Amino acid sequence: MLALISLLNAILNLFAPIVEVTIQNPFNPQDFQDDKLSVLDIRAVDQHGVIYDIEMQLSASPGLTKRLAFYGCEAYEGQLRAGDEYHGLKPMYSICLLDGRL
Repeated sequence: MLALISLLNAILNLFAPIVEVTIQNPFNPQDFQDDKLSVLDIRAVDQHGVIYDIEMQLSASPGLTKRLAFYGCEAYEGQLRAGDEYHGLKPMYSICLLDGRL
């Protein structure tokens, strides 16, 4: 976990550094059977409930930017349940470590 915390702190350079993360289930739940299944490489949550999606790619495949946006939106949206207030949403960071250029 220390390596992941160090990586996130180095990349994000946040005002308050991350001191703890928990690795979570990488599967974004499907609401319906025919929904697209998405599996994140690493989904982590820090001590404040902030969500991190870390993706590792060897190449910039067609549609990569759209796929990353889709994953991020699903992770962000997944925080709310019926009756929840929008002000309770925690930030969500999507990070892609890519061996190449977009």
